[in-house]
Amino acid sequence: MREGQAAILEEESADSVLRPSSFVRIENLTKGTIVANKAKRADGFFARGRGLMLAPPLSEGGGLIIEPCNSIHMFFMRYPLDVLFIDNDRRVLFLYEGIKPWRVGRLVKGARMAIELPAGTINRTQTEVGDKLSLERPKQIT
Repeated sequence: MREGQAAILEEESADSVLRPSSFVRIENLTKGTIVANKAKRADGFFARGRGLMLAPPLSEGGGLIIEPCNSIHMFFMRYPLDVLFIDNDRRVLFLYEGIKPWRVGRLVKGARMAIELPAGTINRTQTEVGDKLSLERPKQIT
């Protein structure tokens, strides 16, 4: 890591250091709201296991998509999260609003992925169980 880069990374939120091309836009098709426009996929075994542990809070519009995933824990977290559990058809099966640090979530039968979001996102987007979501990479401006 170059000199000064570590300090910059510490100041930025967990999702702000990613390349824009790596972001995923999550839309609630049922409600017509944008759930996240800077979500990131947790790629690989260790990234899924680590999730957002010890990471700075997500900024508004940020998120972490964990796939496959049907349960989460909040060990070593310092802030609450909203979490959506989604099935293969991109329908919301279960959600947590503001799950607090050091909690263990339930096993969500039929869930294919979990989407971790800043607390307050579910309320702001009016997302409910049964809503249909879309996950897409934003179109590149050329």
